[in-house]
Amino acid sequence: MDPINVATPDQQPVYFAADLGQQAPALAALARLAADHPHLPPGYIVVSETTPRQVDVMLDTPGMIEPWREALGAAPETVDQKPFRSTDFMLICQDVVGGITWQVWASFSPSESPEPQPAESGAGSR
Repeated sequence: MDPINVATPDQQPVYFAADLGQQAPALAALARLAADHPHLPPGYIVVSETTPRQVDVMLDTPGMIEPWREALGAAPETVDQKPFRSTDFMLICQDVVGGITWQVWASFSPSESPEPQPAESGAGSR
């Protein structure tokens, strides 16, 4: 069964999974990443029915993004700083890896440093 395509008010398509099987590629990619890089910092991870080929990872601090970026093999240019809520910011790594969209991010206040910290030994090595 194909995903259901529904246009949002601004005409951006949103794909709803018809069943858990349509989320399987994202879940399998996440499982492979966990098996290959078990020491990555933990995060709040979402694979949603509205974006079945996307993995969203919310981390505690911006410094946790770099090991994830390296483990995904994403280029440094995929990391960006954006406004978040009314007074905060987010550091986000967005990339498509193996057909799965990854969004790995952490929020921070203006008084905190948004700079990612170097990966710990072995955390992001391939």
